Amino acid sequence: MRRALGLTALAIIVLAGASQPAWAQRPKPTLPVYGHTLMQGSGYIATPHAMVPKSSLFVTGSVIAPEGYQQTATSAIDDYTVTRVAAGISLGGILEVGAYGLSKNGPGLFGKLQLVRQQGVFPAMAVGVQNVTTANNGRYGIEDDYYSDIQKSATIYGVFTYVVGPGRTSFPSFVTISGGWGTGLFFENNPQIDSDNRTSGIFGAISMDFQAGENAYLRFMGEWDGFALNVGALANLAGLELSVGLLSVGEGAVEYPLPGQAVDVTQTFPGQFYNQLKPYVSLTVDFRALGVIPWVWTSTDEE
Repeated sequence: MRRALGLTALAIIVLAGASQPAWAQRPKPTLPVYGHTLMQGSGYIATPHAMVPKSSLFVTGSVIAPEGYQQTATSAIDDYTVTRVAAGISLGGILEVGAYGLSKNGPGLFGKLQLVRQQGVFPAMAVGVQNVTTANNGRYGIEDDYYSDIQKSATIYGVFTYVVGPGRTSFPSFVTISGGWGTGLFFENNPQIDSDNRTSGIFGAISMDFQAGENAYLRFMGEWDGFALNVGALANLAGLELSVGLLSVGEGAVEYPLPGQAVDVTQTFPGQFYNQLKPYVSLTVDFRALGVIPWVWTSTDEE
């Protein structure tokens, strides 16, 4: 018995020693172009970047759980947890199109076209459209008359992305910077509340990526979506991507009541939903990366 245990221990040590070089080997650096938003295709948390994933078919499911939406004298705070499912296809690392559905509201469409790939000091650039729908889906899928100016129009945007790296660390590391301008969802604050009747706004994001293996990344990201600051972390392993974080960090309650509106002590201002801290979790499955659908068209650069 003791001899068998000794042989087993020796086998484990030999196996560990044999596998050590594979773990210790520094992975070949590749640009971290992965990442999907909560609803609108590839990007960060709620904002897009200029990269398009390699040819793929992906499905993203996400859950946003705010503190509460509104409260009346006869009811408890409504739990406005929003669930979403989005599906899309990217072709040749150039074009991405897809659709999404919401638990609280109607479906919508999104798309993105990369115009320029990153070359030297010149960033990648892309244009896209989001929230193409006849419903008032808004930023978080909640219909709210106070934010109708934001919700009723599709979003058109332009964005650039620049990746710096790889850095000199134990694992290849990258810093990714993105910024852009857009209409619709990227309105700054709310035109119905603010005196300035803005019809567009700017957004931006920065992330730190660590490449743990050939198809494994860890990302930490922060972004400004034109309305609030969002932060999150993302782990990507081949065709699986898990992201968790917080929306509307540092946002306070919207002024209540609005100008010319009577005070109602039985109900909080519905717009506070947009200002509340909202944790989220998102899971993306890329069927092409998992080898489930090898037939999707690829460009020469992806061969």
